[in-house]
Amino acid sequence: MPACGRITPASSASKARAACSCCSAPYLPQDTLANLVRYPAPPEGSRQDDAVAAALEKVGLGRLKECLHSEEDWHKTLSGGEQQRVSLARALIARP
Repeated sequence: MPACGRITPASSASKARAACSCCSAPYLPQDTLANLVRYPAPPEGSRQDDAVAAALEKVGLGRLKECLHSEEDWHKTLSGGEQQRVSLARALIARP
């Protein structure tokens, strides 16, 4: 399914505008929390764990630092807002 596209209602073909559709829930496969935050980078060890823990702290998920190597169904464990914060932590690690 495409993420973006054009919607052109038959009654207003001359007024077509671009529209974007976004997934409402972040994608969190079953893996360790550290690997989810590091994604798409490969696992790198304890030095990287410090960066992951710091990123989680910055986004208000510092309580999860002890769970870095726990492999769980995080999409079931974390609330929607917490899943979004995991994505924010991922962005901090990637340094876009």
